[in-house]
Order: sequence, then C-alpha cells, then structure tokens
Amino acid sequence: MDDEPRPVEAADILKIRFLSEPALSPDGRQVVFVVAHAHEDSNEYRAHLWIAAADGTGKARQFTHGNKRDGHPVWSPDGRWIAFTTSRSGHKEIWLIPADGGEARRLTYTVHGAGNPSWAPDSRALAFTTAVDAEDPPPQAHAFDTDDEAKKRKEKREKAKKEEPLHVTRLRYKQDSEGLWEGRYTHIWVQALDADGDSVGDPRPVTDGDYEDSPAVWSPDGRYLAFASNRIPDPDRTPISDIFVVPAAGGPPQQMTASAGMAHSPAWSPDGAALAYVGHERGPEWGYGSNNILYMVPFQPGESTAAQRRDLSGRLDRPVDNMSLSDSRLGSLINYPIWTADGQAIDMLVSDWGRVGLRRFPVQGAGAPVAVLAGDRAITNLAFSADRRRVAFVAGDLHNPGDLFSADLAADGTLEAERQVTHVNAKLFAGLQIAQGAELRFTSPEGVELQGWVIKPPGFTAGQHYPAVLSIHGGPHLMYGFAFFHEFQVLAAQGYVVFCMNPRGSQGYGQAFADAIRGGWGEPDYADLMQGVDVLLQQGYVDPQRLGVSGGSYGGYMTCWIAGHTSRFQAAVASRPVTNLISMYGASDAGWMLEDWEFTELFGSADGYAVLWKYSPLAYAPQISTPLLLTHGEQDLRCPIGQSEEMFVALKRDGKATALVRFPGASHELSRAGAPKMRVGRLDAIVGWLRRYLET
Repeated sequence: MDDEPRPVEAADILKIRFLSEPALSPDGRQVVFVVAHAHEDSNEYRAHLWIAAADGTGKARQFTHGNKRDGHPVWSPDGRWIAFTTSRSGHKEIWLIPADGGEARRLTYTVHGAGNPSWAPDSRALAFTTAVDAEDPPPQAHAFDTDDEAKKRKEKREKAKKEEPLHVTRLRYKQDSEGLWEGRYTHIWVQALDADGDSVGDPRPVTDGDYEDSPAVWSPDGRYLAFASNRIPDPDRTPISDIFVVPAAGGPPQQMTASAGMAHSPAWSPDGAALAYVGHERGPEWGYGSNNILYMVPFQPGESTAAQRRDLSGRLDRPVDNMSLSDSRLGSLINYPIWTADGQAIDMLVSDWGRVGLRRFPVQGAGAPVAVLAGDRAITNLAFSADRRRVAFVAGDLHNPGDLFSADLAADGTLEAERQVTHVNAKLFAGLQIAQGAELRFTSPEGVELQGWVIKPPGFTAGQHYPAVLSIHGGPHLMYGFAFFHEFQVLAAQGYVVFCMNPRGSQGYGQAFADAIRGGWGEPDYADLMQGVDVLLQQGYVDPQRLGVSGGSYGGYMTCWIAGHTSRFQAAVASRPVTNLISMYGASDAGWMLEDWEFTELFGSADGYAVLWKYSPLAYAPQISTPLLLTHGEQDLRCPIGQSEEMFVALKRDGKATALVRFPGASHELSRAGAPKMRVGRLDAIVGWLRRYLET
C-alpha cells in the first residue's frame, strides 16, 4: 500500500526540518524559534522564524518568510520587538519585526554582515558584532551605497581575491567554513533606538584593536557590556581568552579574569554585582579536552576581582553545555549561564553519560547541583522568561532530531509541568520506518565502564544474523548520546546493525576519561572500540564476517588506524580523516595547536617527528587489507583533503581496494551542514561501498 512506511533514504535529509534557537517572550507566553530546511532546487538551506504559544495551546505559525536564512531571534525586554538576523539583503544583517506581527525593517547596514543582536535592558539600544577593515565605511543606520554600488564593491573584492597576492602574517590565517582571513577583526557596536524602534544616529563602536571580540551581554542597569576576547600580546599562539567589561558608552575594557585556559559566555547576575561564565583553568596545552566549568567572578567597576573567581561546577566532573553530536541540527547551539531571579543559583546544561540536561548550581556553599530537566535526550538550546519560572527548549533523542518543549518551574527549580510544543517532523516520520535504538553498557578489562548504542534495522528478527557497522565520532573530545543521526537511519534501512559508542577520550564521563588518550590516540580508544565490537557480537545477532567501520574527522583517523591494526572488518569508510600528523601540523587551520596539545610539539622535542609519525595512520598503510573508502570536502581547512589523498595514493599504489570521493566546495562540516545534494551524495557513496563489501 502507498501509505505503508518506507525505509529511510539518503535523500530524506532534504525533507527533515531542523529546529533551533528558541526565544521566550519576557512574560513567558510566546516563544519564537527557528525552523530550517534544505531547499533542493537552490541546493542550500533556508530558515524562518516561527512563533507558538509557550503553553502548547494552538498551532505554531510561520512568522517570517522569504527565500533566505533568518535566525538568532531576541525579544526586546519590553516585549514589543523581535530582533533577528537575516541574509535577505544579500548578507547577514540585523532586522526588527514587531512582536505582534507586521513588516520587518532593516536595522544595520554593514559591508561584511552583522550578527549577535543583544538588547539593552530599557529596549532603547541593540549591541551587535561586525567586522570592518581599513577600507570599509563603518556600519550605518542607512544604506551607504546603492544596490548597484554594493554589487560593484563585492565584485571588486572578489576579483582582488583571485588576482592579487594575499600577504599572510597571522598564524591563524584561515578557518574552516570561513576561508582565508582578510584583515578584519570582529568588534562590538551599539545602535541607539527611539521608542518606536527607529535608529537614533549611526551605530557607535564599543571595542576595537587587533583582537576578536565575542557577542556582548548587557548589565542589568544598561551601563556595561560583558564579552570574551583573547587580548594577550600574541593572541594567535594560544586559545587563552578572558572576560572583559566595557562601558556601553565607550571606554577602555576592564579585564575580569586572568584565565589560564578559555573563558567565554558571560552572564550578569540580576543585581549586576557578578558575572557567571564558562571555561577552564587547566592551561592552553590542555585545549579542547578540558571539561567546561561554570565559574563566577564579582564585578566592581575599576577594581581587579579576578582572584575572587569561584568554581561552581568542577566538583561535578562533567562538562557544562552540550557536548553531544548529531548530523541533524542547524542553527546556533551556544548556551549562556542563566541566573535564577533571586541570584542564588545558576542554571546550565550539563553533558553526562550521553545525556544533556539542565542542572541548577547554587552560588553559595558546596551543595550538589539539582537536576531541573533530565531524561534520555539531548537539550540543545534553551531560553527563560523574565521571572525564570518558564523555560523553552529544543530537545532531541535517538528517534527525533529535535522539537520545541516548554516547562514550568517552581522557585526552587522543581519541575512542575513539561509539554511538547511542536512536532515538526511528525508527518514525515509517520511515513518512514524509523529504526529503534537502545543503550548498551559494558566494562573494560581495566574496570572502565563504557557506553554505546545499538540501532537495529527496521523489521529486526531475533535469530537472524545481520551485518553491522561500527561508527566512531569526531572530536575526539565530544560524545555520542541520546541524539538522532540521519546517517544511522540510512544505514539501518540497508539492513545493518549500527553500533556507536564513546571510547576513552570522549566527554561526559569525567576529566580522567577524556584525558586518557592524550599522547596516544589509537591506544586506549582502540582497545575500547574493539571490546565494544566483541560485546556487540556476544548479543548473538551480528555476523562477524560482515563487519564495517566508519567515522569522520577523528572518527576517520580511528577508522584508518583500525584498518591498519586489524583485519576483522570487511569494509571501512573514513570521512575527512587525519592520516598524517606531520603534514597535518601546518596545513590545518588548527593542526599545530591540536597536535601540540594532544601529542607533542613537533619542533619542541627531539623526537617530535617520530612521535607524530608513530601515531599517524598513514604509517600503517602497508598493513591495511580492509577495502577503504575515503570521502572528503575539497575546501576542508580543518582536516585538509591532502590527508585523504595521501592515504589513497599509498593504498592505490600498492594495488589495494580503495577509492576517494571528493566534494567540491565542501568544508569540514559536510556531513552536518554541507550543501544538501553533497550530503546525499556522500551517503550514497557510503551505502554503495558497504553494499559492495558486506553483501552475503
């Protein structure tokens, strides 16, 4: 019958809706959020604002329209306006729309785009970020050139990129998904508004200098803006960043922290006497492998209070914020600490054993954090009402990419009621055979407890033996969890059991667990993954002669490493892998920094080359017998395509079964946010390779 559910296909990624960035009205009654989807004809994503009653009554309705991407909605504190970003003018700018509906109007006019709108407490100003170089006109409240002039300006700039040499002087001169640095630094500007939401004068700069500044947040009295920045003498050499406060009227920034690591995402206390923020103090050499910690520091204008910083979450030994992965999310996932109305506690997302939930941390004393929102799911975004008694959030699980929920809280954070507000993919999923997943826990020989998930094919029948695919996540310090993967559904629809797990090195299990692979990728993590496969085989429904392995980024590294260290797999697929740590060191936008942290300084130790080659999968290419497919975006600046090219040539020259699929224009984000048709093509290539080598 035509209405019978069908298997999930690669092309279904073109139909999934991706929900993100909820913004709750100050009174908690309405929530605006972003719904994005792929547009097949244009081969791009489009996104619009939607609005719904936060109590779940009535139907959500589309609030903005057009053929571009709208995002980052923010309610004005008086509830009259919603600021948002949109690319409808050709590049991202900030627009305003009345909260009760009506025509949106453009607020910013910049050369390179504006973002991160933040309202002043009195709703009479907006802070935003933009980048300006010496030849650009400053941001204005009106058009500084005609459409024709803007077109000519863009064409001139694009022509210069192709015809003029680029003189590189910065260490960090490129970034994946953004390209080569063009001499501009991102700073904070403020646009004053009148009672009708109209611009008063042109925007004025609040920060400057040869530094990158994060989005700003206003103090409760509207006198100050807090932001994060790396303002050490040579900021490119280290990821250290600090929290700063600058007068909203302009003036020198006041440094609030003296961080040994990264500090970001500041949030003011209700009385303006303190700032909460996220970061770590383990030093730059520990990089991305450190747990994000929730901190608090007092604020006194003109006085140094950095020594009074307090750790509010370290005793939990879990990272705050969402560390989980999914290939079915679009939009911003940044979350800031949320103070309770009385200033006695701070709410923050926590990643723990594959789950991402909301916990409340007391500001005083050493009390344990209280679970506010929990469950076998991953919360990605959230927003609170002004009184902190209602929260809107986006959450997904193994079988749902994500929907909008709202919850009512008691003053102490106790959950009083929770409701699902949207079902954005219900109609699509009703016609699909969604494979069911389940958690699988086991213990390593060393006594380390490990966690994985098994996604069984639709129509799974006990007593049969199925081919299986081991999937390995990237990072390496991220985590699989209770989150939806379209790729896993596609593989399960082909009749494969999909097994994913978090080996040592993953986040969500404590700092020691995440640090376990530092200095030795491919050792404890390899042992964990192989034991995971053994445990899977013990379940009795997987054919040991039809095993595949797949992964991307670090997962691609481990896929190649596994192929060079065992022949137990009959097929392997490495997407955007790292294969040669020596060539990766200088070719990647972050290679030297990552490898200095994770292995050794290439030029800082006598055995630097030997160490990096020892841990390079390419060194073991002669031992690979597993047919290996490599997929890679040609504009990947994180793991440049040369990493796949080197492995492909090594195997092909040796006459081994291998292939390389290149994706023009694609960055490192190909599998998560790449051009829709490219994502379909990548999945089709993976399915074709596995079919070829895992057939009975």
